[in-house]
Amino acid sequence: MEILTPGTRRVVQALLDKGAATANEVAGELQLTSAAIRHHLEWLVEQNYVVASDQPAFGPRVTKRRGRPSKFFTLTNAGRQAFDQKYDDLAQTAFRWAAEKYGESAIKEIAQKQMDFQKNRWTSSINGEDLRTRVNQLTNVLTKEGYAASVTDSQSPIVQLSFHRCPIEDVASEFPAICEAEMCAIGEAVGGHVTRIATIANGADICTAIVSEPAIFRKNQPIKITEGAI
Repeated sequence: MEILTPGTRRVVQALLDKGAATANEVAGELQLTSAAIRHHLEWLVEQNYVVASDQPAFGPRVTKRRGRPSKFFTLTNAGRQAFDQKYDDLAQTAFRWAAEKYGESAIKEIAQKQMDFQKNRWTSSINGEDLRTRVNQLTNVLTKEGYAASVTDSQSPIVQLSFHRCPIEDVASEFPAICEAEMCAIGEAVGGHVTRIATIANGADICTAIVSEPAIFRKNQPIKITEGAI
């Protein structure tokens, strides 16, 4: 994204990390003035890299107060794509070749092997006694890998896991089996039941999954994945 100044890049990175934020929140994060942040955000909105709304894209709704309400800014798909998010063309070409030569079963097998590798790496950093702690530990690992992951604070026994950035967006949108294998690996890594709500690959602003404690969890047993809202 060569057209971005260093300051604008920092604003984009802050939105990737936070998912949705007001100008004041970004200013506090970057230790800059709100006026300076608004200048960057206005330009990003004009370029369709960011969208402004009265409510955050995810999480609890904000109660309206008197006076001018704060706008919440969220990266658009175009914004995420522009922020150096293109998946390796070689990997996408390899998946297409495998699909043409060996069929859909080959894609599922490749995706499963890759996610088994990912899961083994993730679990080395996960040792929490409760589900929420384990999901938070996984979130830290995923963020380092470029997912800009977060957990929504809640007293509920379920945990909402969100990815504000998807490093595999392009290839996953073409081959959904990759998303399915990824969700399964996440469930096995944290020992939870995964319900996928939305994915960036399918056009959503963020990837969202609900993780809950199964009634009976057996180690090394595949985790069931369901789709849809709670």
